[in-house]
Amino acid sequence: MKIMKYFVLVMLSLIATVLTLAWFRNPEYKVQRSIVIHAPRAVVWAQISRWKAFNNWNPWAALDSQAVYAFGGNDGSVGSFISWKGNSDMGSGSMRTWRIDPLKSVEAELEFTEPWESKSNTSIAMEGGDGQVLVSWSMQGKQSLLERSFALFLGGMDHMLGKDYEQGLATLKRVCEQGVALETNHEAAPLATEQGVPIYEVSLPARTYVGIRNVVTSAQLEDGEYLKQSVLSIMAGIAQNGLRVSGSVFVFHYMNDAASGMMDVAVCMPVEVPKGKTTGNLYLFELPERRALAADQSGWHGPGGPARRALQQYLTKKRVQTEPFTIEEYLFDALNAKRTDAVKTRQYALIP
Repeated sequence: MKIMKYFVLVMLSLIATVLTLAWFRNPEYKVQRSIVIHAPRAVVWAQISRWKAFNNWNPWAALDSQAVYAFGGNDGSVGSFISWKGNSDMGSGSMRTWRIDPLKSVEAELEFTEPWESKSNTSIAMEGGDGQVLVSWSMQGKQSLLERSFALFLGGMDHMLGKDYEQGLATLKRVCEQGVALETNHEAAPLATEQGVPIYEVSLPARTYVGIRNVVTSAQLEDGEYLKQSVLSIMAGIAQNGLRVSGSVFVFHYMNDAASGMMDVAVCMPVEVPKGKTTGNLYLFELPERRALAADQSGWHGPGGPARRALQQYLTKKRVQTEPFTIEEYLFDALNAKRTDAVKTRQYALIP
C-alpha cells in the first residue's frame, strides 16, 4: 500500500509540475515557414488563392486518400471555403477565406471539428517580383491549458507542424515551377503511347482568357523574348483592370504556316472577371468546358515538337476530328526561362 501511495503522490506531483509549467507558457503560438519560388507571381497566386488548387500542394492530403472534400462560395474570393472529412489521422474541419489582398496575401480561419475542436488563423503571403517570389505560410492561435500541457511533451506547435509546412511549400514550389503533374488531372491510364509520348484524355474547365493576339514567326515564339514581353503586358493589364488570375500561361495556336514560318497565336492567361470590370485592350474570349487529348514535352520546340507529333499520329490512326486550333500550356517561368532551360509545356488537341 505504501508503494501505491508513493506512486500516486509522484504522479500527482508530476501532473502538478506539468500544469504549472504549462500555465506559465505563452498560450499564443505561431508557426511560419518561407520559400522562394522561381515562377511568375500570377502563377503562384493561382495556387495559393483558390481552395480548388489547395490539394495540389496540401501536405496533409496524403493522410487520407479517401477523404471527402466540399467547396463553397466564389473560389478565390472572401467567404469561399473548403471543408473535409477524413480519417482519424486527418480529422475533419474547414478553412474559410476572410481577407484577400490581391496578388499579395490570403488570410483564412481554420476550424477543426474532429478529433478535437479548435480554431486558428492561417495566412499565406507573397513578396518579390516575377521569377523570385518569396512565399510565407503561417498559422497562429491560442492553446488551452491542456493543449499547452501536451505541447510540452511534443516539442511545441512549431516542432509539431514545421516540417509539414516545409513539405507543403516545397510541393508548391514544384507545382509553380514545373506545373501540376498531368496525372492529377484524371484517373484513367494513358489512351496510348506514340513515339514514346503518353497520350491522355483530359477535361479542360470552362474559363475566360485575356491576352494578346498577333501573327509572329516561329523563331519569335521560340526565342522567348516575345513571350516574356507579352506576359508582362498581360499582367499589367490584369492588374490595371482589377482581374483575378486563375491559371498559368497559355498559347492558343490559330494558324501555323510551315512554309512561311508564320503563326497566328494568342498568348493568354485565364482570369476571373468580377461583375462590372472590363478587360481594357486585352484580347478576351471564353472557352467552354471541353474534352481534349493532351501530351507533355520538355525543352523549346517549334510547331513540330514531340508532343504535337505524337498527338497528330494518334489522331491520324484513330481518325479523331479535333478543333482547327491547338492549345499549349506553359508549365514553367515564362518570364525568366532561357533557351537552355529545361522548360516543359503541355499540348492540347480539342475534341468537338
